[in-house]
Amino acid sequence: MEIRLLDHHNKSDWDKFCLASDDAWFWHTFNWIQYSLNYYPKAKPVNHSFFVRENKKDIAICPLFLEQDQNQQPVFSFGSGFLPAPCLENNLTPKKRQKIFNYIFNYINILAQKYNTKLIKTRIPPLSPNYFKNICYNNLLEYGYLPCDYNTQIIDLSIGLNRLQKNIRENHRRNIKKYSHEFSLVVFHKKNITEKIFKSYQNMHRLAAGRITRPNKTFQLMLDAIKQGNGSLFAIKSKKNIIGYYLINIYKKNAYYSSAAVRPDYDEHGVGHVAHWEIIKYLNKNNFHYYEIGWQEYSDTWLEQIDNKRKNISLFKSGFGGFPKTCFQGIKFYHQDYIKKIII
Repeated sequence: MEIRLLDHHNKSDWDKFCLASDDAWFWHTFNWIQYSLNYYPKAKPVNHSFFVRENKKDIAICPLFLEQDQNQQPVFSFGSGFLPAPCLENNLTPKKRQKIFNYIFNYINILAQKYNTKLIKTRIPPLSPNYFKNICYNNLLEYGYLPCDYNTQIIDLSIGLNRLQKNIRENHRRNIKKYSHEFSLVVFHKKNITEKIFKSYQNMHRLAAGRITRPNKTFQLMLDAIKQGNGSLFAIKSKKNIIGYYLINIYKKNAYYSSAAVRPDYDEHGVGHVAHWEIIKYLNKNNFHYYEIGWQEYSDTWLEQIDNKRKNISLFKSGFGGFPKTCFQGIKFYHQDYIKKIII
């Protein structure tokens, strides 16, 4: 086996591998890697993502960024968050998968020693096809990671519209009924998205946040993802004007609620209830499999404190039905004395 580094010359090979591998989801694509590298410039990210090749064939990929954390120390992470886990080609024997994983994590350990890296953060994306078929435990623990799993709420879109509606919390259903006549949804996808519409979303994003939250380049990359068919932008309208946008990432017939930008004066007027129900109906109609609506943060973890706002957001998301699913992730410390710097 040998390493081949990812660059702009072999990006099409990378994306072809992502499409073919059941381990991969949108977070692994070249577009998202570029997004990640532009997301938080203060971290000074450097791309170390790589292929694993055997007999002149790509058999695995691994997204990997070297950044500086809040202590100005070198870490492998994404915006001080979690990197997507390595992806392997399909139809490998368990023994072969183990051999490839050993090779990957050994190579990462070599890089960690070279750059004096303090830690690495890795997450297994819950919307990868293999997650639902085969992944039932956190295999990162086999490679020296400490578990820091979380739950996320996922809606099975295949159960039919009637059951989807019945599974929504009663109070949510009342709000949907109450406000559905006030709002409508317009879907923008690769066939009808325009620069003008996306600029409107970007402006709304700034208005809702009260500031510019991330570089312009990241917005352009998300527009590119929509044009590539890996996302949709849902505009929610009052009778006269667009009052908000919901950005959904889509890949391999699964969908992820990425972000929302709603005018602050409409934030408490049932907009989210109507928007998510309309999104669920759209995804169901277009034969998507699962919709990950968002993290379920119930209490403090050993990494961070969860305030009431985040708990209430989790409660709101779970009100649309579905089921909580554990997302496996882990942190490996290369310097044990560094643990105390990130534990709350």
